[in-house]
Amino acid sequence: MRRIGVRVVKVGLESLDDTDLASLNKKQSVRREVEGLKLLKEYGMKVVGYLIFGAHQTVDGMKTTIERANDLLGQKLVEHFVVNVVAYEHVDWDHRYDAHFSLYAARQQGVDEDVIRKALELQKGKINPMEV
Repeated sequence: MRRIGVRVVKVGLESLDDTDLASLNKKQSVRREVEGLKLLKEYGMKVVGYLIFGAHQTVDGMKTTIERANDLLGQKLVEHFVVNVVAYEHVDWDHRYDAHFSLYAARQQGVDEDVIRKALELQKGKINPMEV
């Protein structure tokens, strides 16, 4: 990829908690996500990670995601995170539905606003997950 000029890869990690990944109907695991990130780094890629909050996720799963995202930032496996909230509370979860950041959607999904605030701070860099 570097030979053809690719320098940045955007990766839809969605969550860094296996239980929450399953609730989002994702066919991936945290272990496989991290293996992929390491491989991208070996090839000199910069990575932007995309995370999703809301839907059927648990507060503990979201806190775990924040903690692990901090670890990935510290290990320099991810350069930056983009945080989204599931936007459609009125439909059954389906991976084809879009998400975006919306405090309104977070409230409708019952996502704790402190969790969302800490998740958004991931976009600025490493945070202390124990403050969540």
